[in-house]
Amino acid sequence: MELLIVAGDENKIEHLYQKVCEILGEDFKWPTRREGWLNRADLALLDAIYSTRQRYETTVLPKVEKWKETYPFPSIPELEYLAKMDEVEIRNVFGRNVLPGVRTPRLKSGKSKSLGVVEVAKILCSPAVGLGSAQLICDAVNQGGKDNVMNLLKKTKGIGPATAEYFLILLGIDGVKVDTLLRSWVSTQMDDADITDDAAKDLVARVAREKFGREGRDLDYAIWRHESLRRDRRKKF
Repeated sequence: MELLIVAGDENKIEHLYQKVCEILGEDFKWPTRREGWLNRADLALLDAIYSTRQRYETTVLPKVEKWKETYPFPSIPELEYLAKMDEVEIRNVFGRNVLPGVRTPRLKSGKSKSLGVVEVAKILCSPAVGLGSAQLICDAVNQGGKDNVMNLLKKTKGIGPATAEYFLILLGIDGVKVDTLLRSWVSTQMDDADITDDAAKDLVARVAREKFGREGRDLDYAIWRHESLRRDRRKKF
């Protein structure tokens, strides 16, 4: 995807770079990012969908680890068993969380994330799409099809750009997940309340690559971790 920050905006890149150094430090001080779920699209999908609006380390990650113990060696393509699964089985492990921004008629609680997991798995495993495994998804992205994969993920209501991007990051694909924390941080540092998600994403990616020689997801994680810890500390007082 073409970057939105053009050559004339190099001052913006320099400005955010200085803010990163001031607040987060040089890149050797950044927290180590988890590798994700390489070769396990099933775990990446569960992680990405259930991470939305949840405490990751204490709530989401232990449940994904438990799921991995239950399904240590799924057959390939590994999304196929999720596509065929009763969503209740997923809900029994991960809880009754609902997808953001999705209302289900006659249900006050909205549409469950477990249904979202099954729906995405069905779309990716369908014969017309044929992207039921981590390897197939990564191959499609590496061949220039990232936008197409992102659009397929977003076909399920409640799966937005941040969740779709995070799913790919968990599979080992570089990217920047513009969630509430990252967008707020970039907006504050740039003193631009109207900055778009795409502009924030491209700015973080270019600062990471051009100023630090790092992947965008490394700086993404450093910002997310810093803001998560800061907000947790603030809640305690």
